Amino acid sequence: MGDLLDVDLLINTLLVRASRETENPEHRWETAGDLDVDSFDLVPFVTHSSVIAQDRNGRGAWTVNLTVSAYLEGDNAQAILTRLYRVIHQWAESMARVDGVGGILRVDDLQAFAAQSGEVPMQNKLVRHYAGQFTLLAQYLPPSA
Repeated sequence: MGDLLDVDLLINTLLVRASRETENPEHRWETAGDLDVDSFDLVPFVTHSSVIAQDRNGRGAWTVNLTVSAYLEGDNAQAILTRLYRVIHQWAESMARVDGVGGILRVDDLQAFAAQSGEVPMQNKLVRHYAGQFTLLAQYLPPSA
């Protein structure tokens, strides 16, 4: 058995990094681990939750079932969803990594982003909830010496 992958730190770091890398401020989002949607006020907002298992992938490799939720409003929603979808798939293409935490080796769709039922009330606004689900192969990376 290898060391436990801190998947929340890995995914959160990659999502925050991707949001900051765009030059278009309309395509940025706030990011946090899974939480109560009524507890934040900034939109666009992206949350994530994961379930991991180390199962015949080899030492240090983990299967990650990732759910990403985006809370969006207005006409810009489709552009943000498209960018978010591309970002997640680019993790595998570029072998995205966070030193001392882990890296992404493969990304497969379980469900591409789709609108969930109705609008979600947030502090002083209504937004639309979108969710995507992915299976990742991630690898634990020990801290550099």
